[in-house]
Amino acid sequence: MNILVIDDDLIMHKVLNHTLTSLGHKIVTATNGQKALDYLKLERDVDVIICDIMMPGVTGPEFTSHLKEYYNKWLPTVIVISSLDEGNEMLQKSGLKFSYFIHKPFDMSYLEGILEHITKSNK
Repeated sequence: MNILVIDDDLIMHKVLNHTLTSLGHKIVTATNGQKALDYLKLERDVDVIICDIMMPGVTGPEFTSHLKEYYNKWLPTVIVISSLDEGNEMLQKSGLKFSYFIHKPFDMSYLEGILEHITKSNK
């Protein structure tokens, strides 16, 4: 799968990049929502977006609110990650569309399981 990782934590970039590429996924990273939107202007072949909530500039919720501008009918699966305890509750109240919420820190095998589920569901 083609995965776009949006997080301002460079260590998280390295960990996700290493783990997910070793599983055969193609990874592109962005350090904030604006850089991710700039990427989507050029390339829309993204199956999954892993997005942090709190980032400088364009935040995760702001980024996800712009996704419909880049995709007509089909949206990539959005996995939101955050260290905020109230992150999942905050996103649900906002009405933004996301498929999964993972609280940081998390076990990489949990993310791997989600990605396997997405892969099987898309077949």
